[in-house]
Amino acid sequence: MKKFFLTIGLIIFSLHLFAQDSGFVIGAYITPSYSFRSIKAVSSAANDTLKKANSVDRASGKVDFGIRLSANLSHHWKATVGLAYATKGYTSNMTVDTYSLSGVKNTIGVTQYNRYTFIEVPVYLTYKMGDSNFTFGVLAGISNSFLTQYQVDVPTYDLPSHTLSRNPVTLSGSDLSSNNFTTFYLNILVGVEFSYRISESFNIFAQPNFRYSLNNMFPGPGGTGLPAGNGTSDLLDGRLWNLGLSLGADYRF
Repeated sequence: MKKFFLTIGLIIFSLHLFAQDSGFVIGAYITPSYSFRSIKAVSSAANDTLKKANSVDRASGKVDFGIRLSANLSHHWKATVGLAYATKGYTSNMTVDTYSLSGVKNTIGVTQYNRYTFIEVPVYLTYKMGDSNFTFGVLAGISNSFLTQYQVDVPTYDLPSHTLSRNPVTLSGSDLSSNNFTTFYLNILVGVEFSYRISESFNIFAQPNFRYSLNNMFPGPGGTGLPAGNGTSDLLDGRLWNLGLSLGADYRF
């Protein structure tokens, strides 16, 4: 956590050095987004097994919240650092065998929800064009994501009572590392931004953006990776990606 706050402090100080004349712009935003994971392995034998996992998983929609601090480095260039509360995940379509009171088997489809909660620190540069009222920009940078919680609800059928229930499992803190979760993700961040000035101090913006993780989400014991299965020696390679639309407002001071 000390490294987290030190990183934020160094970034803000760097922005201050480059933007002493133009000042800062602070903003707040919400981001409706879709996120998903993709899994692969090296060998075709392992991939045949993983294709089924990818085929039953679906992207999941969430809404993230954040603030950002920007500084104009020149007429065309702007630097931005943000802080956001973000939820990513995916759903898995599964089947569960149920039984009637007379013992007749019935297979039904159920959905399992997988949720990853992050504190994110995006840092990026924007090349902007336009006039004093409307600007268009192309942005690129990185997004540092710190995993704070993982939650999955597992559909379970209880035979004695003949009931289908969901059993939520939540991991946080040291439980994440001990269960071989990746707790820090470095993501590529790209996007575009449309900004419209509504007064001397305020402007509104819309920013479609895309994030793709550079980290394997299955580090395994000691960070060497988890076995891909199906009798191979290959390791799992899982990546999270996120497609969002940030909507917000900035205040210049």
